[in-house]
Amino acid sequence: MVLDTIEEIRHRIPVSTGFLVGVKFNSVEFQDGGLETEDAKKMCQIIENRGDVDFVEMSGGTYEKLAFVHLRDSTRNREAFFVDFAAQIRPVFKETKMFVTGGFRTAKWMTKVIEEGHCDAVGLGRPIAAEPDLPKKILFGGVLGSADTKIDQNEFPMTSLAAQTQMYGAGKRPFSECQNICDDVVDLTTKEEADKFLGAAKNFFAELMTGKLEDRKFVYP
Repeated sequence: MVLDTIEEIRHRIPVSTGFLVGVKFNSVEFQDGGLETEDAKKMCQIIENRGDVDFVEMSGGTYEKLAFVHLRDSTRNREAFFVDFAAQIRPVFKETKMFVTGGFRTAKWMTKVIEEGHCDAVGLGRPIAAEPDLPKKILFGGVLGSADTKIDQNEFPMTSLAAQTQMYGAGKRPFSECQNICDDVVDLTTKEEADKFLGAAKNFFAELMTGKLEDRKFVYP
């Protein structure tokens, strides 16, 4: 399916157009009784040999947090697998660029993994939802990392809902009407605001579980 999709895209939009094509792999798909890491390496080698895929993105773990020890066992095992997974895949790529996405929060670690050759670039997800201009702040504003959210990053449903809420806020108004790109983005770096959000989110999930919630869209504030 992946190769067929690439083939069809390149048939319609050839390399000569400059249109970039990337493939995303999630390490979770290659563990716990699923596909093996060797299968991923073979797939990546096929992609590399094609020569018409610009980048492959590896996700599924939290690269940066491996520097800390206070992780749940299941999370630690998954993240350790992710680092090993990415390390085994990296040598396959000679021309295709490799991105790694997963838990990056500080400029130090983003720089470190690239300088040490673990990848060609890093991807950001939830930090960008909270601060759409974070890359600009890091590159030109002297900022050393993402804002310190008060939402537990191990609680994926909550962090996912928070990110969706923040993206919804960012899209409320055209940029031309904002003083700052983050104006309508919920700031969850204060405990007071985070507690309000968590309370509203828990009520939403509770109502959702009853099956009686007509409007399944969560809007906050």
